Amino acid sequence: MTMLMTTIDDASFNPSGRDAAIAGLAKLCAELAGVLRRETGRLREMKTGGIKDMQSEKASLAALYDDRARSVMEDLEGLKSAPAPLRDRLRNALQDLHGAMAENERALLATRAANERVIQTVIDTVASRTSAIPVYGKDGAPRDASRSTARGERPRLSLSVDQRL
Repeated sequence: MTMLMTTIDDASFNPSGRDAAIAGLAKLCAELAGVLRRETGRLREMKTGGIKDMQSEKASLAALYDDRARSVMEDLEGLKSAPAPLRDRLRNALQDLHGAMAENERALLATRAANERVIQTVIDTVASRTSAIPVYGKDGAPRDASRSTARGERPRLSLSVDQRL
């Protein structure tokens, strides 16, 4: 996991308790945003190698974020009374995280749409070529492969797809 250093230049910063929880959440937001941006970059460049490894890091950070955000939000009065620079840092980190999440979602949806188009092209190509290949029925006469079999089934086609993330 990537670790980012956090400093708050405020005399009222208390490195334990409430302030530490808020600073930790801000740091976690920055780490999660970084992972999302790395993944988004790889998706946009169509370089999917390493994305699978990022998934476990992203899931771990997201679970930790959920836990820490819930903890900080349970003490709204403590959050309101935290030093202004610390609250600003958390606000900025949350805005940055939300921006990274939106970018990542757009990249994932675009990648999914592109993959679906590729798969549909393969299906259409196989279907068009399969119908042109004659098969022989029980009586030995050639018939169109796209027609149903005697049991009402379509002829089967074996296809293998190599999945890499």
